[in-house]
Amino acid sequence: MKKKLTQKKPKTIFSKIFQKTKKILNEIQKLFSQLSSIISAIGEKNRRLFEIFQLTIIYFLAIFQLLITCLTFSGSVGEIYKILPFFHELVYSPFGFFFSNPDRTYIFYLLAQEFIVLRPHIFKFSIIVRYNILYIMTLEFLFNCIINWWDILCNFENDSIFQAKVDRSFAAEFSLSLFAIYFCVYIYSYIRAISKRLPVFPNPLLQKIPDSVAFWLQIKKEAPKQK
Repeated sequence: MKKKLTQKKPKTIFSKIFQKTKKILNEIQKLFSQLSSIISAIGEKNRRLFEIFQLTIIYFLAIFQLLITCLTFSGSVGEIYKILPFFHELVYSPFGFFFSNPDRTYIFYLLAQEFIVLRPHIFKFSIIVRYNILYIMTLEFLFNCIINWWDILCNFENDSIFQAKVDRSFAAEFSLSLFAIYFCVYIYSYIRAISKRLPVFPNPLLQKIPDSVAFWLQIKKEAPKQK
């Protein structure tokens, strides 16, 4: 009798864990379906306004993340706070500390790519919103590559691979210039997005970025035509 009881015990524990896990997954699925129905209901009534609101939030977060990266890289962004003074409070808020952690933002990007870009049926975002999310993620990856290469080649704290040191003020000027370029690109792309157009660049090399995103999402007839 003792042997039989000891054999049945692990099965009951496993079944309880399985049932609890199943209940949690069902609750998560119900939550996602409720959110999806709410978003779709709002989108049906005010689809255009809701789309512009989504694009505004997306590009605001992109510019904020850009500022955080420049601040982390150079230690100071100086004149940016004079141009955009309201960013000063945001940078040192809990919201800013969340975005200053690369691990958290990486997880955030993975979730955004999984549930917004790859599985659009969950939240039912429009094609232009999904396009701009992936487009901004691509631009931010390129920005991080530029920052990392700069850090390797011209580190102002350690010797670079060319055995040369760059002054901290020069690094701040470099990050400010890079921020200004990306800021202009984001503003231009935002204006194109709210008018339901894809960004167009005169340089063929730069034009490959929006074209690659459009090709990856396989948008031809659904997406707005470039003008």
